[in-house]
Amino acid sequence: MSDLYFFATNEEQRRWFLSCLSDEANWFVVDAFRSVPRVCSLDEAVSAVVSWQGPGSLTVYVGKRCIHSEPVWHLVNSSWKRELVLLDSLAVHYDPCIEYENVALGEGCVGVLREVQYKEWGIDPRRLFEWCRRLCKVLRAVLIPGVATTYGAQVTGYISKYDTTHLSLGAIDWRKRGGLLTSGGCSPRGSSFDVLLRQPKTGLNRFMGALQALGLYEPRGESIIVLEGAGRNAKTRDRRVPKARRTAAGRKELWEMFAASKGEPVEYKGKTVHQMAVQNVSGRGKVRARFLQAADAPVQGLLVEIEKGTILWNERERKLFGFWSDSVVEGAEPEYKTLSEGSRVKIYNAWREKGSGLVFARCLHAGMLVKETGNRLILRCSDGIGEPDFNDLVAEVEFVKSPAREGGRKRCT
Repeated sequence: MSDLYFFATNEEQRRWFLSCLSDEANWFVVDAFRSVPRVCSLDEAVSAVVSWQGPGSLTVYVGKRCIHSEPVWHLVNSSWKRELVLLDSLAVHYDPCIEYENVALGEGCVGVLREVQYKEWGIDPRRLFEWCRRLCKVLRAVLIPGVATTYGAQVTGYISKYDTTHLSLGAIDWRKRGGLLTSGGCSPRGSSFDVLLRQPKTGLNRFMGALQALGLYEPRGESIIVLEGAGRNAKTRDRRVPKARRTAAGRKELWEMFAASKGEPVEYKGKTVHQMAVQNVSGRGKVRARFLQAADAPVQGLLVEIEKGTILWNERERKLFGFWSDSVVEGAEPEYKTLSEGSRVKIYNAWREKGSGLVFARCLHAGMLVKETGNRLILRCSDGIGEPDFNDLVAEVEFVKSPAREGGRKRCT
């Protein structure tokens, strides 16, 4: 099984610890930087996580007594220094998110070793894996679907998207208020991430609840989310999104229409609105974008994403590229390279909050009107702020096939 990478606040991690672990059923080992690992109680482990400020890393090893009764140690260099043997102990390793002086939130991780490592030593890890999955399932309940961390989105155009790193409501609020999200443990000097929020295919209720708790969305009519508290301390109770809920005017909101159509074009006030423009491609080619009109705030942008291929820019490969109205690179023409049949380039509009670095796409009232003119697309885009306004961003996009290769076939969805 794969490790679960996440960002969450101390309070959220404390609630997770207390909700699924107990002193009677489990044992704990705290291994802090430049300290001797020690066996401790649940309360001591939680206290170590909440109070740790570095320097260096902190790891908490958690074992279940019915799987392995106690930790297994081996001596290092001398008889007084010891290390926990994770393999023989059949333990889960938990590297917590660390709140570093209210400046940075370091990435956390929960997981076990790879299955092949246990089998090489004749150890059956199935009970350990099943227990670890249950722990991760409880933790995922406080993580918001449709949220990914991104790196390098604002200036270079490149976006490294990490869909496997999940964020809690508290972590999104942390970034919104100007705090850093880093991969450098408990140090603000590590790689700093932005946050990309997109409407998920599942867990839509929790996603919309997060936006509502952060003050980014206010539903019209009856609220679909029951909230307790606000910001980091917000809680949600699970309720299904009513399929037929309409506004006071009897019209569904745009995000509801896209959710019902599973991302296919919808009719809105007599216009066909697309969630994205899609180009079937093969071989190599370039994507050109020119902004004809853009609102000043929030910052408007276009995200270019490829399936079954890569995007090349300055001899680097990525899956995602961003054109932004406040940092347009003159003459930027990212090149796509397909890796197999069925490659597609998807273009959708995005907007970014100034100061916080939160990037939004394909959620709330986001959508676009698409007009094809020859080999060009004219995109009239609405960001998700306020009522739909398809003059928030007007852009011209052109797909240019590399010489001696057949062009792709355009369509919009």
